[in-house]
Amino acid sequence: GSLSIVVEESSYCGGDTIHGEVCLAVPKPCEFYGVELKFKGKIKTTLTKTETRQRTRPVTTSVNDGQGGTTQQTRQQTVHENVVVDVYDHKTFHSHTEVFTPDELADAFSNGYCTMPQGTYRMPFHYRIPSNALPTATYAAGRERASIGYDLTAKLKTRSSGLGVAAALVGSLLGKDKTTVDVKVMGSIDDGLYDQNSKPRSVTKDKGFTFSRSKGKLKVEMKVPRAVYQAGEDLVATLKIDNESNKVMKQATVSLVEHYTIRAQAQKFHTSKTLKGCRTSKPVEKRTSSDVELKFQVPHCVNPTFESNLFEISHTLQLSVSCSGLTTGLDSKMPLYILFSRARERMTEAANRQQHEAASQKLASQPSLVTPGQGSFGAAPPAFAQPPAAVPEPGYAAGYAQPPLYPQQVPGMGGTPQTVPGYPPQPPADMPFGAAPPAYPGAPYPGEGSSAPPAYPPQAYPGVPCGEVPSGPAFAGANVYPGYAMPPGGPPAAGSDIPQPIGYSAALGANA
Repeated sequence: GSLSIVVEESSYCGGDTIHGEVCLAVPKPCEFYGVELKFKGKIKTTLTKTETRQRTRPVTTSVNDGQGGTTQQTRQQTVHENVVVDVYDHKTFHSHTEVFTPDELADAFSNGYCTMPQGTYRMPFHYRIPSNALPTATYAAGRERASIGYDLTAKLKTRSSGLGVAAALVGSLLGKDKTTVDVKVMGSIDDGLYDQNSKPRSVTKDKGFTFSRSKGKLKVEMKVPRAVYQAGEDLVATLKIDNESNKVMKQATVSLVEHYTIRAQAQKFHTSKTLKGCRTSKPVEKRTSSDVELKFQVPHCVNPTFESNLFEISHTLQLSVSCSGLTTGLDSKMPLYILFSRARERMTEAANRQQHEAASQKLASQPSLVTPGQGSFGAAPPAFAQPPAAVPEPGYAAGYAQPPLYPQQVPGMGGTPQTVPGYPPQPPADMPFGAAPPAYPGAPYPGEGSSAPPAYPPQAYPGVPCGEVPSGPAFAGANVYPGYAMPPGGPPAAGSDIPQPIGYSAALGANA
């Protein structure tokens, strides 16, 4: 037997949903209370500090015994020593717990438990990771360490907070009563930081030379089109160098630097690492100017930018300029916001999902154009003339919807059909509902040449006149209601019925 967790993906980002299942194999019947599933995110840090400790040690000395000889005396001496010790800290920043039971045992539970028959049970679960989730990250150098990690733990629920008899029994049958799997979270996107860093950014630095014969300065401006990147993208920095001094600018280097800040209790540790860089190939002579473009790829080993109480990683783009005859040059830096891998792809997916959800909500909020039990066979559904996305202006005859789509003319998206060249005003209100409007000279319907558009309501099925019941083997024995558009999914199967509510949900007989 076994207790295990299976998840569909190997990595996730903030806002994603984990889909998986808990599998429980029971070799023989036992008492069962449920499986507790916990998703947890935790930070752990380790730093060092120096402590002064006091201890005593024996010290032996020779003392004159007064008879021309010596004697040994031992006494305890207090000693103070500096000792380097480890300091630990940790924080659980997210925790969510749910209890699962197999669906097939739902009716067997009584007083919170049931007798679980022998077999294998699968309990599917779905959990949405918080949209502001920190990324999985680690730092280790010497004795300074930090980590952010997530895991899913499945544990057999017990009768009480301690290990109950039931869990002990099932655990002994399975060989274990708990199992854990690690979950990798790539990170999340801070919309405020993203917008803030998506605009062009520049930093300018100049340097004067106090003991130089010239009063001119060396001035360097570094520009980037944006300050937000993800692994694998090209980072392009443009340097505008104005050297008014009598010094030669030997070289300029632009580097991506990753900074680590770790805290543990009252201790704080900071260090940095240069990940990638690029340098100019030519010096800039005195009293000259130059524009240089430096480009390099953001390495795949980069961590995303994030901040937390115990562990944070930040990034800067650093400019370093060296000059002839100087031991110190000109240095400057600007902050960068590094996204997790595939962040832009996830942002596009999220935007498309939001648009789809908004469109679905808008459609769901619109009134139905067909009410069951209303209307007669062969007649158009009620309120057919009013498209759901737009209300026609005065002059639209009852029973007529907006014309088909024309270039730069979409119903409900600005303007009315009258604004399309060649369209006359709508036909008079007394024209019968099922009659065809007159031809529209100069602006024929697509696919209709210069002829009049089809009658309203349009044909129930392709090739069948409006108001007639289609025939043929595919419709043999079907109860077809004339005047209704084709139902979703295509023509009905032989012998099937088309229910009356199927009808028009938009202009021109769109399928309901």
